[in-house]
This record gives sequence, structure tokens and C-alpha cells, in this order.
Amino acid sequence: MRNDCGVRSDEGRLRDLARQEPAPTCGTSLDARTDALVRLSALIATGSDPTAYGEAVQSALAHGVSAAQVVDTLVAVSPTIGTARVVSASRGISLALGYDIDAALEGSD
Repeated sequence: MRNDCGVRSDEGRLRDLARQEPAPTCGTSLDARTDALVRLSALIATGSDPTAYGEAVQSALAHGVSAAQVVDTLVAVSPTIGTARVVSASRGISLALGYDIDAALEGSD
């Protein structure tokens, strides 16, 4: 398969996966925007640490995804992953989008 990254062998793809280095669209037919949303969905589904969302959200925004679409991604995966994962992911995603839920709640008294 040839794309922006050139020709990638299966061995090269496996090395990339083993290093867990993001290489958006390399070795797939996904466009960069879709790739960023898939990576974000994977972080949400696996219950990643809140700090892990920063890079994924920034990558999505850099590839033309809106803040609303980032939130829509969380909503879209919610029936599959359940409420606990949604609540856990919402803090990291909101911080990555520049919204501090804790500060907002403190100010609502």
C-alpha cells in the first residue's frame, strides 16, 4: 500500500506498532482526520489515564476535527464502553479541550 508515508512492509508496520509511536495514516487507507478519531476512541475504550488524551485531542484538532466532534466521539462510543468509561474519559478530554470541569463546578456554588 502506498500513501503519504511511502511503501510500508508488514515488518515495518509491526515495528511501528511495537514502539507504539503514532504514525497517522501510515500503513492504512485512513485519512488523518479519521485516524485521529480512531486513536481517540481507542484511548476512551481502554480507559486511558486522563493525561493521555492531550496529544490525541490536539492531533484530532490539528487534522480538522472540531471540539464538538471530539465530544461526539465520546458520545458515539458510550453505548459500547459504558458509563464508567465515559465519565473517566470526560475529565481528560475536557482538560485537553481547555475546559476544567472541577473549576466550573466550584464556581457554580
